[in-house]
Amino acid sequence: MRRISLESRDKIKKLALEGFSSRQIADQLNISHTTASNYTASYSIKGGRTGPGRPSKMPDRLKALLARKTEAGKLGNAEATARYVKSEHNINVSGQAIRNMLRSAGLKNYVKVRKPRLSPILIKKRLIFARAHKHHTLDYWKNVMFTDESKFNLYGPDGNKRVWKRPGSVLQDHHVRKVVKFGGGSVMVWGPICYNGVGKLVFIVGKMDSSQYQSILGAGYNTTIEMHGIDRTNLIFQQDNDPKHTSRSTKAWMEANGFNVLEWPSNSPDMNPIEHVWNDVDMRVRKNHPQAQNIAELKNQIEEEWYRTSPEYINELFSSMPRRIKALADARGRNTKY
Repeated sequence: MRRISLESRDKIKKLALEGFSSRQIADQLNISHTTASNYTASYSIKGGRTGPGRPSKMPDRLKALLARKTEAGKLGNAEATARYVKSEHNINVSGQAIRNMLRSAGLKNYVKVRKPRLSPILIKKRLIFARAHKHHTLDYWKNVMFTDESKFNLYGPDGNKRVWKRPGSVLQDHHVRKVVKFGGGSVMVWGPICYNGVGKLVFIVGKMDSSQYQSILGAGYNTTIEMHGIDRTNLIFQQDNDPKHTSRSTKAWMEANGFNVLEWPSNSPDMNPIEHVWNDVDMRVRKNHPQAQNIAELKNQIEEEWYRTSPEYINELFSSMPRRIKALADARGRNTKY
């Protein structure tokens, strides 16, 4: 690197920090492009020597603007943001430069969380629900029996599996992720949870209609009450708004059998703590048991893990209900973290 005066180095640094390119600096100071490039590479946009690397083309104010817009969801992926910078600010940057800048701003890249699509009408109903229950404490939620159906696949997805092998080597058995075409079958179940623990698990045969749903309730609901010695007087029954649950015949059956049904907003699995129980049971089935070879084995595994669910875990889920309602109210009916 050609030695230049301290004064010239200070001028190079000042121009570099202002966002000028090494070629622009060379032209202004009447020095070679190579000399300007060698010295500007020693400084970051925030000042101080940093080692090899070019100074950022984007001024700090633009970086802050891009970080705010990205965090607010007003910009797309890194490549789209780079195109925006080019079109709106006439600065050529790469998608990788955008990613580096966002990481420096404290942002991290995550997979988008899967949540139900909410229409304006549903958002309004969810907000009404939150406002109706915002003052309810755990004592109120202890009286609720949460219920839901869930599906367990015989050969369900278990994430992306990786393996180390030499390029071009012969495919060995442990290199293969074994799958079955069409998933190999599945099991549908209905289950309830009460504050004291899980209730009676009922397997669904074929496609469930209103009649079968009423039969399931006749067995599962009553058995759960007996299992935990629940006083029916204050018991509140929760279900989603599936057509089988809200049909005319089911409503009449529930009324005849003394059900006190909680008015529940559609598309609101984030408010139902039993969703966590289903996920937990599914994970334990995959972790604690060998791969089921048929539906009968899968049913046994599901049943075993369902009844192994600890009452303490269920207590914790019920205790989260006031927080869930508050989160829903704070989100004004939109999706929450739950």
